[in-house]
Amino acid sequence: MVTEGFYSLARTNDAFDTDAEVDATVDAVAETLGESLSRGETVDLAEHLPEDVSETLLDASADAEEPESPPLDEFYDRVAERANLDRAATPQKAQAVGVAIAESVGDELANARAQLPPAYEELFEPPAVRREPFAETVRRRLDLDSDPEAQEASEAVLGALGERLPKGETEDLAVYLPADVEDAIVVDDPAEATDYSRSEFVLRVGERADVDDPTAHEYANVVLGRLAEVADDEELDRALEQLPVAYESFFERA
Repeated sequence: MVTEGFYSLARTNDAFDTDAEVDATVDAVAETLGESLSRGETVDLAEHLPEDVSETLLDASADAEEPESPPLDEFYDRVAERANLDRAATPQKAQAVGVAIAESVGDELANARAQLPPAYEELFEPPAVRREPFAETVRRRLDLDSDPEAQEASEAVLGALGERLPKGETEDLAVYLPADVEDAIVVDDPAEATDYSRSEFVLRVGERADVDDPTAHEYANVVLGRLAEVADDEELDRALEQLPVAYESFFERA
């Protein structure tokens, strides 16, 4: 059942022409991923994957003297060679497998992604999520009526966070944001990192967006959760180190 579910997930975006191509790409992605992650991480991932995928992953990890995460383009090169794929079509096929892995391993993926370069994010996210503008994702998740409302919600939360973190940190986070919201997080005169609590943060979001506290809290959860999805894990950890522990639940990925 686990095996059937995994391979069904891999086929959902119509990337493959034949079942044999699916099998070859799954093997190639698992092998290349096994070379790229620590032994301990491959063991943790393998617990959640079909037996054949787990074996390939673990065998590659065992054969690798030291884990080495190649640039994403090189990752695709290796997959194309191993699965005998057209190189131009390889990213879409590898990403279909990556999404199946992400869905199968759940929260364990965060530990794996922490060992990979930020560009690997596209390997594990559904194409619709990768392409979707930040504010559009917020609109959909908050079930808002319009893009301007979503833009306002995004700017309210990111602006409040920009006040809460030192400017250098917000500038680092802004690198991972699309043009529609990147300016909102960088403010000219940010407050000190110890200035206000989680509850006051929600209050400030509400004041910026002109909404009540429960709505502001929902805005914070969705917008900061999306920020956590697009930002580099190490960069996000540095930001969280400068915030009270109570803020961490805002940054849970959807």
